[in-house]
Amino acid sequence: MNIFEPTLFNVGDEGGELTGDTKYLVRRNRQYGEMAGVLPRKPEHAYGSDLVRSMGMSPIDEAPDELIQVEDFEEAIAEAHAKRMFPMYAMEDSGLFNGWSQDGLNYCWAWGAVGSMMALRLMEGQPPISLAPSSLGWTVNWRNSGGYLVETINAIATKGIAPLENADDIHSRNERDFDYDKAKHFTCNEWFDGKVTKDLKQVQYMLTALYAGRPEYICYDWWGHALMCVGLDYNRSARYKVDFIDFNSHDDGIIILEGSRGMPDAYFAPRASSLSDLPESIIGSAI
Repeated sequence: MNIFEPTLFNVGDEGGELTGDTKYLVRRNRQYGEMAGVLPRKPEHAYGSDLVRSMGMSPIDEAPDELIQVEDFEEAIAEAHAKRMFPMYAMEDSGLFNGWSQDGLNYCWAWGAVGSMMALRLMEGQPPISLAPSSLGWTVNWRNSGGYLVETINAIATKGIAPLENADDIHSRNERDFDYDKAKHFTCNEWFDGKVTKDLKQVQYMLTALYAGRPEYICYDWWGHALMCVGLDYNRSARYKVDFIDFNSHDDGIIILEGSRGMPDAYFAPRASSLSDLPESIIGSAI
């Protein structure tokens, strides 16, 4: 199976009945160990709150980037595909994401965040490195449990993500399998906190970040699932003028969500990964 060969799902429009594809995706969650993969954002972690800012997440509507205008969506998206500017292309070229599956773990919150970090490093031109999503299991006391996006981002900033090299299995929940001294080299202290408006303004924010090469850590409330947004397709007839290109952790890779229900209910874009000088032994053994 080519995980970069897109699979299209018509998830329908917000407020309407669930489509057959939507129900299929929800059922698929259960097959991959998820009952409540993403937990609701806590009130104290509200968009723009002082607490969230202190964790390094700045509101995206305060970003210095000039937003791509609605009338320029088609041209900008066509350019991003033609020039392979979206994160999906660097991910495909790297070969790091083959077998990207949380099979048996309720850890979509970890797979989405760690995938975003790995993709960001590729977009920055840093050495390709496989990181271990389950090394974040300490945030849920190693239970097979759902997690919070904001808390996961804060965990990455404070403790980092361990390289996959030491784990016997990408799904390991054995703390001894992970080298947390090396994890300190793989952190991200600055993220854009996405403003959820459920209109074309949100697409402007998301497209502007993706066009700049930033993968997005996203979730869907209707799906109870976290994953990555790695590109957009222009769709003149869609409510929001785009279809969302996501990278999933159910061993299916690129999926395209058609319909306004494809608009994420939360999204975060990493600004820059840790630029620590890495010993050659770490880089070489973690690839």
